[in-house]
This record gives sequence, C-alpha cells and structure tokens, in this order.
Amino acid sequence: MPKHGSRNVLTVFIGSPGDVAKEREIAREVADEANKILRGIGWEIDLRGWEDTLPGHGRPQEIINTDVRECHLFLGLLHARWGTPTGTHSSGFEEEFRLAMALRKEFRLPEIWLFFKRVSEEQLGDPGDQLSKVLAFRKEIEQGREILFKDIKSSGEWRSLQLSMLLQYVLKQNHDLQTSSDFTHAAQTMEESGGGVAAPCEPMDSSKVPPQLSEALVLAEKGVDEELSEFQAARIHLYSTAALARYHQVPLGVHETNLLYRHRTILDALQSELQLLFSTVVGDPGNVIPGWYWLSKNSLAATTRMLFSLALFAQSEEVRTRATTLLADAEISPTTEDLPREGLVERLLKDSSEQSRLAKIEYIASVGVRGDLPALDRVAEKATGTVRAKAEQARTRILIREDPARIVAELLEKRHVFTTEVKEELEHVAKRIPSQTLEAVTHSEDASVRLFAIQQLATRREISETLARTLVTDSSKEIKTVGVKELLNAGKWTESDEMDIGVRLTLRTLIVKRMAKAPMESLKNKIGWFSVSGTEAYEALAIFHFDAFAEQVRRDLSDGFETLRQEGIKQVRSWAPKAEEYLKEIEYFESYAREVFTAAALGALAKFGEPRDVVFARRYLDIDQTEVRRVAIKLLERFGDESDCSRLIDLAKNQWSTRQEATRAALTISSRSSSVLRTLFDSGEPSLVAIALTTLMKEDLPTFLPDLRSLSLHDSNSVRISAVACLQRLAIQKDLEQFLEWYLTERPYYYDVVCWLDRVLFAPEPLRRAFERTLQTPYDADFDSVLETD
Repeated sequence: MPKHGSRNVLTVFIGSPGDVAKEREIAREVADEANKILRGIGWEIDLRGWEDTLPGHGRPQEIINTDVRECHLFLGLLHARWGTPTGTHSSGFEEEFRLAMALRKEFRLPEIWLFFKRVSEEQLGDPGDQLSKVLAFRKEIEQGREILFKDIKSSGEWRSLQLSMLLQYVLKQNHDLQTSSDFTHAAQTMEESGGGVAAPCEPMDSSKVPPQLSEALVLAEKGVDEELSEFQAARIHLYSTAALARYHQVPLGVHETNLLYRHRTILDALQSELQLLFSTVVGDPGNVIPGWYWLSKNSLAATTRMLFSLALFAQSEEVRTRATTLLADAEISPTTEDLPREGLVERLLKDSSEQSRLAKIEYIASVGVRGDLPALDRVAEKATGTVRAKAEQARTRILIREDPARIVAELLEKRHVFTTEVKEELEHVAKRIPSQTLEAVTHSEDASVRLFAIQQLATRREISETLARTLVTDSSKEIKTVGVKELLNAGKWTESDEMDIGVRLTLRTLIVKRMAKAPMESLKNKIGWFSVSGTEAYEALAIFHFDAFAEQVRRDLSDGFETLRQEGIKQVRSWAPKAEEYLKEIEYFESYAREVFTAAALGALAKFGEPRDVVFARRYLDIDQTEVRRVAIKLLERFGDESDCSRLIDLAKNQWSTRQEATRAALTISSRSSSVLRTLFDSGEPSLVAIALTTLMKEDLPTFLPDLRSLSLHDSNSVRISAVACLQRLAIQKDLEQFLEWYLTERPYYYDVVCWLDRVLFAPEPLRRAFERTLQTPYDADFDSVLETD
C-alpha cells in the first residue's frame, strides 16, 4: 500500500450505473466514518468514483479508468440498470469491471468486491433491456466462479456491510504490515537458537552476476529500452525483485514468472533469484505459476529444507500455508538434518496467523507421532476456539494410529470429539480394534459413534440377532437400517415386523431379493398400484422370474402401466367406503408408483431382455424421472445401435442426473468410435469431455494427440485440466516434455496447463506424486466406472 507521509492509504474505486446514487453517497459517508476510526493507526481510505474525475481531453471513460488502474480495491454495485455504452464496452461499469479483472489477473490487484442490490419480483417479471443485461452479467459471474459476490436488501444493510468489511480489510492489511519481518533476520534468529534452516533470501553477490544479466543491465543503463529483448526485460525484473526481497518479500507476478518460464532453459539465475522463484511457485494460490523446472536438480533434502524455511519464515500468510500444505500432501516428515523434530514441530505450531497455524496443526495431525503430542498439548492449553479444537483433534488422530482400541474405548467416556477426521483415521486402522471394544461402544450416547462401531461389526459379520433387534429400535435411521439388513440377510425378518418406510426404501434391493423366494402366485397376488410392497413384488417377479413374467412386463411398458393402474383404482373402490376421497388423498403416490414400476420393468429387460426390447428404451429415454431414464439408458446400451448415439449425447448435455450413464452408453454402442469421442470433445462440456478422456488408453495416444492439444487450448479451465490429466496418465516423460515444448509455442496459451505440466514433470518425489494425485483425483471415479463397464 502507498504511504502519504506517515499514513498508509487504501485507494478504493466504486463502480456502478446511476440508479444507485444513494448507495454511492452512503459509501462516501462510510469511508469518512471509517477514516475517523483508522486515523489512530495511521491509515486512510481514499474513495474514488466517476464523480471525482476532472475534465480533460480524450474519451471520458478512459479518464475514469485511470482511477481504476490506481485502486487497491474495486467496489462494484449493480441494481436494475446496466448503463450506457462507452464506445468500447456496453456500459461504463462493464469497462471498469473488465479492466479491474485484467489488472488483478496480471498484478494480483485490485481486490474485487461485487454486490447486487435486490430487485423486486415485479421487475424480474418484465426485466427490460437494462435489467436483462444485469441478470446476464450475474449469471456470468456465478458460472465463472472467480469472484465472490453478496446480495444486499436495503441501503441500511449496504451501510453496515460496507463499514464492517472495510474496517476488517484495513485492519488485516495493517496486521500483515506490523507482523511482517525481514526474512533473513528471522532465519538468522532461528539459527542462533540452534536451528539450521537456510534463509530464503541471501544478499546479492555482484561478482557472480551472470553475463546475460550484465548485458541486459548495460542496455538498460544506456537507455536503449527498444533493444532489450523480452527475456532481457524479464531478466532485469527478476533481478530487481530479488534485490527488493532483501528488504520486503514480494513474489514475482504471474505474468512475469510465466514469461521467464518460456525462456527457462537459458535462464542463469542467482541463488537469491532461485529462492524468490521457489517462494513464488509455492505460494501460487491459483495453479497458474510454473517453476519446478528450475529446482529439478535439487535433492529432496534441499527442497524439503526450503519448504520448511518458507513454512516457518515467509512473510506471506499464503506462502506459509501453501508450503505447509505441500509438506502434508507429500507426507514429508517434520525433520531436517540440522533441526531436531521436536524443535521443528514446536516452531511450526507457533505461527501468528490462524489460517497458517491451522494448516500446520493439520500437517502434524496427518504425519505426527507420539513425540509430537507435548507441542500440540501446549497449543491446546494456550489457544481458544478453532485452533484449540483443531489441536485436540490432532492429538486424538495421532493416538489413533498408536493405539486405536484405547481411543475407541475412550469415545464411550466422551474423552474425544468424534469428528469426520477422527472417523476416517479409525477406519484406516479398524482391523486393530477388538470386537469386544466395538460391542461396548454400541451403547454410546453419540449416534455417530454407535454407527461406526456397528458398521465395523457388520463388516466382520459379528452382529447377533439379539443385537440386530436392538438396533431396529434405535433412534438413528442409519443404525435401524443396519439392524434390518442383518435380520433380512439372516432370514429372521418376517412380514409381521414393522419397518420404517425410509429404511424400506433404502433396503429395497435386498427386500426384493428376499421376497423373490415366495411362490409366483403369492407374489402376483401382492402386486398393487397403491402399495410399496406391491412394487417390490412386481420387481421380484420381473427380475427373479423373468422368463415366466417377461410378456407381462412388455405389455405393461406398452400401455404405460395404465391397465395395472386401473386395476389398482378398481380394487380401492371395491373396499374403501369413501373411495374417491381416499384416491384423492393418495394421489401423490401415483408418480412414485409409475416411476418404480417402470424402472423395475426396464431394469429386467436390461438384464434379461431381447434385441426387440430396444423400442422400450427409446420410448422411455426422455421421461423426466431419473431412475426410469437411468435403466432406459442401460437397456439402450445393451441393444441400441449407432443411430442412438446422437440422442444419448444430447441427453448427456441436458440431463445432469444421468450424464455419465448416457455418455458411457454412447461410447459403448459406438465401440468408442473416433467420431463419438470427438463429438464429446467438441461439446466443450467439461463433464462429457472428462468421461470421454477416461476411456482413452495408451495405444490411443497417437490418434488423439491432436485432440488433446486442442482441448489444452480450450477456454474452459476444467476442459484444459482434464486434457492434462489424461496426458499425465497415458504419456511417458519424453512425450510430456515434447507436449510442453509445443504448448509454449502456441499463442495464446494458458498458464494453468503449463503449471500442471511443470509440476508432474519436474517436481521432486514425493511432491510429484502428490501433484499427480491432486490432478487425477477428480477423474478417478470416472476411470473406475469405465473399467467396470469394460
């Protein structure tokens, strides 16, 4: 932040159309009010807007844009108007917002806050041109997911929200300035106290300046900027930023780092410059900064020392947090050659930032051992709130790995909080917990603890009939379900036993399987349009007595189950005193019954049917009932032909709930034909592209490499990263390196693709494996299901 004399100044630009004049005036009043509070700590808010622009030559909006370029915080507010065109954009607000976004992407400033003042339902009913543009912009922001925004209901809410947010923002900036210290001094202090982690920034040694840097500096000194190449200009910037880091640590910009990366093979960097590059790469919050290439010759020990140095001493909270997260993801133990584990853990947990401290507690929880407990205990003793709770959970998780049976027993005494993290730790070591201990814990007052113990006993098939009948009466639906399931599997459940409807729906498949053991005539007599058991009996006949029941299934699908429905209505009228009233009361059941009956019939044909049954798949494919559509797709996948592919792809584009099934069916029917795969690639729909890519095998790479190149240049971040993940899975190191070389010659290209290729190519083990897991995890489920299909 710039300083005016002894004051720090936060420059804020407010951008909006003219229909929020009252809110603009309130913003100025809030700034004045905040300045009275902030004056005491040496800060001031300088609020600017189009009203402050002085007359001058040139396009008026361009003069206003000067203030946008100078601001640290862009405050956008929209209501019902969009504004008037500026000559280059559809409104002044749009031009200001696009400029702020471009600046932030390149320089990480300004911060952008966006607000929408609520519009009345009447206006939404007839939005007109202006409001329609506002609504379209809002939809763009929601889909882009790059900018968080808030809705405001009134001018009063706007006033209180602005005052609170501005004060919090300035106080955080002030805290960061006050708590920041020279990196080298911090490392030196640690070394004097017995540590040995090297300082990230060392003084420049002019005697070791590389010739490429000297040449660039000579040209710059002569003032012949036009003779400086792109690389030379970037080289000088790297040198000057590293020099500045001796006094105040600043990262390289995203654009500057990527520019240097294009010339990575010729960069001869000083040690201090490499340290700056490393800090910038580690602190990257957006997966857009490459740079592991420059550190690829480092040993793991050297890289680990540098990560611990950043985790301990980086001035930036974000860098400390990200360094710690990398250590955790790579499962690197908190030890170095020069610093004992106890001392390193102690220092890590003393971070002044809550965000960074929580990340470090999580790190110790994931890799910690019993010897780390005293340090965690000291944190829990002195801290409060979230930090204390996190430290206590970390202690529990470490002890679970040491003695899981003891921790499970102590859960009964409420000596530990049963969080999701604790549950996951226990699941990893569940085999080491004695059954006797689990049985004792089934009496816990905490339903989640009871459920964990019961599920483990069920896995071991150690739930007795007595225990199962006790579980059926439990207040937890999940526990009831386990009890009923155990009784059903043991053949101990009878029709006279009452069953919660929610449990019944959950266990439908098992109930149908048990019901199928009854004689066919008995099952036929149970079929009824208005009962859950009637639908179960129908499914039991359709699946387990298909040969004898197949023609009935086909007749029912042919008339949309109307005959069965009319029979059900006739039955109700024969015994219900007030049949019409009763039928009206249970009208809601109609849709459920039709969906369940239809799904059961189609499911039977998908398993046991004949090619002629494909007509039913095509008939019911567009029904707006998820389960019906799902089994119709399965039937079509078995008996359809390539003429069905375009319809399946359209379905995949428009129906999220069955998108994966429809895509896979199209690929199966076409035998993964190139035309269908490329249709999916060309759709640009991230989920369809991802599914298609997971079907590619190593032998497909030469054929589809041009497609992967095209996808890596797509304007959708998700599509691009899917392509990189596919490449990483299929290609060998040499192929990936060649792809990176090609990619960097394209214009334009995307930084995130370069960043991920750099990570999986050049990061040292085990960091590389951690990056690969992060890259592949979103697609693992897709890939597993493809293998199951194959």
